[in-house]
Amino acid sequence: MFFVMVMFKLKVSLGKNLHRSICWLNPKTATDLGISEGDIIIDSDYMICPLRVEYYDLVREGEIALPTTIMFRLGAYAGEERYFKKIDNIIDANRVVFYVVGEIMDWVQYYREANDFYVVLDDLIPVSPRVSVRVVDIENGETGHVYRVSKNTQVDLLFSGPMNLAIIIDGSKDMLKMWGKNRKIDLAREISNVLLEYNLRKAVNCAIFSIAEDVDILLNWISIDPKLRWFMTKLIPRFVTDMIISPSEETRLDIALEYVVESFKKKNLGQKALNSLLVIMARDPSFNERKIKNIFNEFKEVSNGVWRTIWVGIGNQKFENLKEIADIFGGKFISSRTPMGLYKKCRELADFRFVDRGWW
Repeated sequence: MFFVMVMFKLKVSLGKNLHRSICWLNPKTATDLGISEGDIIIDSDYMICPLRVEYYDLVREGEIALPTTIMFRLGAYAGEERYFKKIDNIIDANRVVFYVVGEIMDWVQYYREANDFYVVLDDLIPVSPRVSVRVVDIENGETGHVYRVSKNTQVDLLFSGPMNLAIIIDGSKDMLKMWGKNRKIDLAREISNVLLEYNLRKAVNCAIFSIAEDVDILLNWISIDPKLRWFMTKLIPRFVTDMIISPSEETRLDIALEYVVESFKKKNLGQKALNSLLVIMARDPSFNERKIKNIFNEFKEVSNGVWRTIWVGIGNQKFENLKEIADIFGGKFISSRTPMGLYKKCRELADFRFVDRGWW
């Protein structure tokens, strides 16, 4: 594929203080250069930060006004002369991977409001002062090419930032049964320690619920002070082995999910931080597809359309119902034939890296 790029020199000036990949040109300057409003240009030396052209009469002829964030990214300063290129051939991206750090809702709002935007490999997208978004990968992407991200693009999202974390742990007597040489409850503690040690450092609110035929509150939505997060990573996994085990063999996961979603609503969670859910089961729960889908729709609404869930089955069962529930929520399902295999899989997902599909 051949790419045509027209290069030209402009003097840099400071524009409006916006977190957007745009630039401003005087209409006469743009016309003289053969550039129309809405065209995409890029710094010819660094080939980063594709910029959408907007007309602005107050920009002097022969100059380009840039937002502060773009000047910082380019290492540009006011009065400097820079070479830019007009991009005449833009590739529609089929699949991209973004890594979001910070307040995820700023990114979600930006993505939902934008009809399309333009990126290059390993670029940073200016969104807001509270979030950083990096282009990790573009399917079949090549350096020096500009790609259009639209609603037709499959977006996979990596995320590291503030989250609300709800933990549901099986409290039935199945937890006391042996799997291999270990009790399931002891394995649950080890698994929760692996899955929570890293993530509790980012949790702003946390709750733990035990389930059998009913729901018991082990920890009722505490706000985790940043200074205490390391302490909480050691304390919270102890709730698993210190909880009271029910004599019941029944595990009503649907009731627990309803309770968790209702608590999300009451606490008004999901407006800034990412709502995350960790479910650890010692036996496959009963399953009503219609009811679970209704619960999921409520969870989606209260989470502002973006969430993360992990579902763990402890034992050598197939956990078909738990897997189907995980599929409905779009989350990660983990099970294994051996305790060591389960521990290894949990270790691989220990940082809850991907946001569940469906967030867009």
